[in-house]
Amino acid sequence: MDTIFCQYCGTPNSIDARFCKSCGKPINVAPAPQQPLYPQQPVYPQQPVYQPYIQQPNIPLQPVAVASPPKKKHTGGTIILGLLLGIVGVCVAIFGYVYLFTMPIQNTANAFLTAMQNQDFATAYSMLGPEVQNQLGNPENLQIALNSNGWVYKSYKSTSVKRIPGNPPQGVVLADLTLLDGSMFTLEVDLQTGIGSVWQIIGFGPPAK
Repeated sequence: MDTIFCQYCGTPNSIDARFCKSCGKPINVAPAPQQPLYPQQPVYPQQPVYQPYIQQPNIPLQPVAVASPPKKKHTGGTIILGLLLGIVGVCVAIFGYVYLFTMPIQNTANAFLTAMQNQDFATAYSMLGPEVQNQLGNPENLQIALNSNGWVYKSYKSTSVKRIPGNPPQGVVLADLTLLDGSMFTLEVDLQTGIGSVWQIIGFGPPAK
């Protein structure tokens, strides 16, 4: 059994005794701890204190100047490309002039000269303009005119072609003839456009001075 000793006389007493059985004085018993009436509330951390918001004054925005991008400098490649395009343009212009204007003149004159070289005077006569045909009358007179002037040749080489603007346009072709005796003779063939823009022979002979 648990005992408790009197603090005055030292006599042992039962644990639940309120007075000492020997000296009768009250036994000093430590009171039991009292429970709190309400459960302890949790302690929350203190919330921070915020400063009141102060509205800032409205400051008008100043326009910002945007710098324009720097101009690109022409590089060497750009210059070379421009020169190449210029050269191509010139070549196209020259080719167009030759193909559209001088080549038909050259082709007609060559066909006429080839026919006379081959003694095909009927074909050569058909390439003459109406006025020249009326003057000669027939292909045989064309052959007589060639023989009488000593212009019968065994080969030829065209040397120059010229187009003369006008209405209608005309053309001149110079050809070096190699005659039957081996001598050289320069023949001028004059042309003019006729019906359907077809080139016709309007004359031939020594070059005009």
